[in-house]
Amino acid sequence: MKKSKGKNEKQLLEIPEEFFSFSKNAPFTNCLVCNKELRKNSVTYFIEKAIKKYIEFDTEDVIFEYAICMDCAMTMQKSFSKKSLLKIFKYMTSHAKLMRRRKKLEGNESIEARISECMIKGIPKEELSEYQIAAQCIGDKIIISEFPYLISGEAMDEISNLISNKTLDQMDRFKNKYFTPPVELEDLFKDKKLMFV
Repeated sequence: MKKSKGKNEKQLLEIPEEFFSFSKNAPFTNCLVCNKELRKNSVTYFIEKAIKKYIEFDTEDVIFEYAICMDCAMTMQKSFSKKSLLKIFKYMTSHAKLMRRRKKLEGNESIEARISECMIKGIPKEELSEYQIAAQCIGDKIIISEFPYLISGEAMDEISNLISNKTLDQMDRFKNKYFTPPVELEDLFKDKKLMFV
């Protein structure tokens, strides 16, 4: 359901199940870091999920997933080196097909259309064995803007190679503090980097 009135107002839709917590089979309710309740009082937050697909078996695993409030996400970003953030920004502006994406999605509010291919490589989701999706939400709605989006494992690897050791260490400390992956996914988990939108 659309909840949009004015031209400059954000488009808000119901959060689809693809952005629900896989482990709880329900919407995310609290910030991973500060435990703030997300679905009340118009809290702005982000959802990120990393997925490994097994195309030959038509199945998938969620490697990690979380919701983080805007305040905690910004605090985490500030802990990254300025050099890393600048490199990521330059990569995104030169590689992301944002204008092509905007034109393709013009007038289309479908969330599925926005996560149907890698926003960097343009590779269709059904052809990807690994990818990460991210959304920006407010309360119980998803915000339609540059979000939601999908980034392929290949693009995430390229981004990871731009990040300083200090920032990589910071990301790893965060992951080790807040996530305990299933034993069978440990190898996949340790190689995955967080987007921190």
